[in-house]
Amino acid sequence: ANLKELCPTLEHDTLCDALTSEFCAEHGVAPGQVGVETVDTQSEMTHTHEFKEHLNTLKDWDWRFGKSPAFSHRLETRFDFGTFDVHLDVKHGLVDACRVFSDSLVPDL
Repeated sequence: ANLKELCPTLEHDTLCDALTSEFCAEHGVAPGQVGVETVDTQSEMTHTHEFKEHLNTLKDWDWRFGKSPAFSHRLETRFDFGTFDVHLDVKHGLVDACRVFSDSLVPDL
């Protein structure tokens, strides 16, 4: 789920403040010693070879989806007419197998 779906009032600055606060707490750093740097297309660092190379890696489909670890996920939902239990096996960012189980007595489903 998107963070905004889980917390509709979430704003960018609030998230940055929370991440900074948690980082400081975890690493024993005073909050005033750590800041958030805004990076946009005008930032000097975005013009370096290293930044562009890393950005291209993050944009690459294989990195975002193809190299994701294989995993299984199970979803279970109860309706008035019965329970549906869905098992997904995901490999390389794609659903490899899907199994649906149900105790529903409605044959047209």
